[in-house]
Amino acid sequence: MIDTGRPVVTGPVDLIQGGYALIFRSPVYLDDGSYWGAASVPVDHNGVLAAAGLESPELDGLNVALRGHDGLGADGGLFFGDGAVFDADPILKEVRFEDQSWQMAVAPGAGWAAYAAAPGSRRVLGLAFALIGGVAAGALTAQGQRIRHVSRRLEAMVAAIPDSGFVIDDQGRYLESFGGQERRLYHDGSALKGMQLHDVMDAETSRHALGGVRRAIKEGRLVTLEYALRTEDNDLLNDIGGPSGTQWFEARIYPLPADLEKRPAVLWLAYNITERRRAEEQSRINEEQIRYLAMHDHLTGLANRAYLVEQMQKALNMAQRNGHQMGLLFLDLDHFKAINDAHGHDSGDQVLQEIAARLKTVVRDSDTVARHGGDEFVILLNKVDGIDGATAVAGKALDALAAPIEANGQSFRVGISIGISLYPDHGETPDALQRAADDAMYQAKIEGRDQYSVSVGGR
Repeated sequence: MIDTGRPVVTGPVDLIQGGYALIFRSPVYLDDGSYWGAASVPVDHNGVLAAAGLESPELDGLNVALRGHDGLGADGGLFFGDGAVFDADPILKEVRFEDQSWQMAVAPGAGWAAYAAAPGSRRVLGLAFALIGGVAAGALTAQGQRIRHVSRRLEAMVAAIPDSGFVIDDQGRYLESFGGQERRLYHDGSALKGMQLHDVMDAETSRHALGGVRRAIKEGRLVTLEYALRTEDNDLLNDIGGPSGTQWFEARIYPLPADLEKRPAVLWLAYNITERRRAEEQSRINEEQIRYLAMHDHLTGLANRAYLVEQMQKALNMAQRNGHQMGLLFLDLDHFKAINDAHGHDSGDQVLQEIAARLKTVVRDSDTVARHGGDEFVILLNKVDGIDGATAVAGKALDALAAPIEANGQSFRVGISIGISLYPDHGETPDALQRAADDAMYQAKIEGRDQYSVSVGGR
């Protein structure tokens, strides 16, 4: 079929699903003239013979036989009637269809001596079987024409496929390509034939892709995976034309019949999902931004009260599981209202932003600094070494705020009162720990401000 570029017939053969049929195969070519595959159609063998008047090998005292399995004419095997007919000085008729043929033989069942008594019998016999052969050949030729029509339609449809398709073997070699006409989304796949997956993809991606190919072949099922082609790092993709930048694809990989290629192979259908991935990524970013705004103070960028409670509960759960202590520092600015009243809220906001920045320098990455509201701040110490560890952080906070703060060309000295509570010494819930730290903070104010005080309360 490939050599001639024309339809061929195989059989007749027994079908796995039952029945006896001829298989017509017609080649399918891509726009560039390269062979893509075959269209195969089963045709009822007995139906073809019946259409020619050959319901039985015995017909009005005549024996009929046909040979030419796979359209090989006199060189093909017997597939209808008794082979002895070919040895009985028969009348032979070539039944031609497309570029192939069968050979038909007919001889009287009682022998030529008995049949010769009928005048002109041999001439009539020859004419009858010429007609029968012509009908059979015509039926097969018509079928071939229908197959060519189907092939042309299939070729046109394959050529019009916007998405890319490949035949890839179990070694990761591109055997064929088709489709991918949308150059905005796909590279010219014809340039990939003979290449390996690792020529097109980075090492990790090609291993993942080859694993999908082999899994589809081994398990005999559809395998779906997503992968990225980073065109900026691949000279081959840059040279053959197509989309630029990182492109994301969804591959649907299905095993092909075992005898279709020299090695086990799959049909790989690729769909460009870059726009979808970008939309999903933007949606994720938007969701993270929304959550960040919902959980952080818009002025200072610190955690807000809602996020603080969430983090406190997580820290408590971990402390309970691991048996360590957790600390909470409640901070309230001393005489901050006077800054707003005398110098305006803009100056006050700048002071709050600077205080937030300084407080973040006194804690670990695992700890949380939150603006509790107004001029109140909270430091959550996820794991602390007793009261000494908590008071050490409080001392650092006081030191950090000891230097004046510049705002709107003016210098401000801001004091801070700190209350300290510990889990489990002063409470086992977020509310209990906040109340204990808040009470300790007021005690620090009573004792003179700009200092820290440890809760004296218990569970």
